[in-house]
Amino acid sequence: MHLNVQKKVTRVSAQSYTTGQYFQLMVAHLAMLKALIIRDIQIKYAQSFLGIIWALVQPLTALLVYSIFFRFVFQFESLGYNYALYVFSGVLPWQLFSHALHHGSGSLIQHQDLVRKVAFPKLLLPLTKVAVGLLEMSLGMGILLIFLGISGHISVQLIALPVAILTLVLVSLALPVWISQLAIRRRDLLHILPYLGNFGIWLTPVFFTMSSLPNWLQTIVLLNPMTGVILLFRFALFGDPIPALIWWPLAITGVLLLLGLYRFKSFDKEMTDHL
Repeated sequence: MHLNVQKKVTRVSAQSYTTGQYFQLMVAHLAMLKALIIRDIQIKYAQSFLGIIWALVQPLTALLVYSIFFRFVFQFESLGYNYALYVFSGVLPWQLFSHALHHGSGSLIQHQDLVRKVAFPKLLLPLTKVAVGLLEMSLGMGILLIFLGISGHISVQLIALPVAILTLVLVSLALPVWISQLAIRRRDLLHILPYLGNFGIWLTPVFFTMSSLPNWLQTIVLLNPMTGVILLFRFALFGDPIPALIWWPLAITGVLLLLGLYRFKSFDKEMTDHL
């Protein structure tokens, strides 16, 4: 399936943009962002009977496997919550982060024909992958909230959920913004991504609580920005405490994202020369 973007965007000259002009250009191309999101979803679930329902299969399967492994093999107990729901609250954000990392980081190379032929803000490509992951996560989050409501765990902290989701989106965008640019010249970076996803999950409190770790290991795990994200989700959904240390890695990630966006703006008009 091909996207006829020629009719959906306005061509722009290969000039240098100020930061404000670049983001104004992105706003002007929101129709293209919507078209890219729809196209990605259609391609991913084309000719499948369940369609986007398959987006629930991966986290639910992981939930089943790891719940059995940790709860019954290691006799793990969380802080008095339903363990399956507790893990699910960590699996969902990690799934979005992993999706953005794998697909967003290679988005410029994957769509290099589009990059060469059409003038548009290239930042839309990794942003599309994050948006698709967010849509898929919203299905699982809806199910999680229903079960939390049934079990009586909904509390006033739920008002912090939009903050947790926004933080997740920003953290999920930070690495793809950098890697997608750098991978144009260094394709080896894309081969490292599976290792980051496979090993990074074990340095993130997806299947365990911070209190179950020794103090020295808690310090290491808290340096992971995704730890802060998941702890924000656990605060909003379960009222878990938020360690002060999580704000430093999140702040550093925010600075990294801003620098990546600035470099993306500067590199945007040169990408076609390197693809």
